[in-house]
Amino acid sequence: MEDTRIIGDLLLSKNFENFSFRRGYNFSLFNIKTDKLSAPGNIFLNLLNNYELIIEVLEKSKSIIQEPYWNVPDFIEKNLLKHDKFIAKFISTEIENFICENNSTLSHLQKDLKEIESVINEVKKDKEYDLVEEMEEDKSKIIDKLKKYKDRSKNLEGYISKLILTFTNYKTYLDLYFGILDNKKFKKQNLSYFQSFFMLEFDIPKHKMSQFFIENNQITLANNMLLYCYKNLREKTKKEHLSDDEVYSELFEMNKNLLKNNEIFTLRNYEISSLKDLFCVFFNYLFENNITINKCKNCSKYFIPANRTDEKYCENISPQNFNKTCKEIGSKLSFAYKRDSEPISREHNKTKVALSMRIIRAKKKNDFEEVNKVAKHLEKYLSNYQKKLNNYNKHKISEEELINWIISQKEI
Repeated sequence: MEDTRIIGDLLLSKNFENFSFRRGYNFSLFNIKTDKLSAPGNIFLNLLNNYELIIEVLEKSKSIIQEPYWNVPDFIEKNLLKHDKFIAKFISTEIENFICENNSTLSHLQKDLKEIESVINEVKKDKEYDLVEEMEEDKSKIIDKLKKYKDRSKNLEGYISKLILTFTNYKTYLDLYFGILDNKKFKKQNLSYFQSFFMLEFDIPKHKMSQFFIENNQITLANNMLLYCYKNLREKTKKEHLSDDEVYSELFEMNKNLLKNNEIFTLRNYEISSLKDLFCVFFNYLFENNITINKCKNCSKYFIPANRTDEKYCENISPQNFNKTCKEIGSKLSFAYKRDSEPISREHNKTKVALSMRIIRAKKKNDFEEVNKVAKHLEKYLSNYQKKLNNYNKHKISEEELINWIISQKEI
């Protein structure tokens, strides 16, 4: 429709840095600063990490649907803006597009109805009844369509519900594909539940491809290379006028060096007009480049693993300690959880602590006989513990027997 905005043109051209999928560069594009880009870009990860909030805002927006309807996209944008500017504008624009399309279709149908009624009246005057009967059928079809588009509140509510379902299904598919969801959660689900997201469409939206290179933290499109070479050559030679041969020679050398060093990259500018389009673009990129998405075991945020695909912790700021990342404190948290949650490890830790505290107290009293006695017992305990644990792992002794022995070692 004429009034519909292509979100790709409206937003992605200004946020193209998120679609370059290059890791580790720091450059500016369209006057927007970017830093440490990581595939597949911040947009998709932010979308996944704000899932619950987006669903909550969309559900609430259905309760305020009323004339003139523009209050709905405004409400969505306002409530998402403080969390992510791109997502706020993206989703509100998609809703806005739907309202425009519905209004435009309604307007055209009303116009068509008036026109066909006018023609029917003219035909009746000429007593061409065969034509009247045929045109009355067309009029009836237009009236049926009008009924559908006239209930704009119901249509908008239905579209938002469909958008929520689309988002949920694509996200669920991603969680299953990357092994993020626990399969136990799906044991009681029937086949129809799975069909909703295993039959998703992955149509790549229309897009344009451009080549570019990076120079001095600036991105230059390949079709501007000639002008770039001309300006660069003038600065180097200080000449007022340059011959075509000089410029083309500079262009040839530059292109040769860029190709040799693999410094010519490709940008794809997608004409994205829906949340579904956005998922399709990113899914395509993830699959094509064998990129994995994980969910942090500490902060529960989605992230792209930097080194190993089975990384459990991200490099975001940890919620427990703002001076450390989840990766920095993750292993300690994992060890502490394992230590405190497993009965054998828990009792083993208690025994070690109890004997260690006896040594500390004896030292304070200068009772070195006690210190030596308990220290030897602790050393012997640790050695025997490993043997007992090996026997337990080989099913030679039970868990109860091992735990009782560990507890008994507190006393000498």
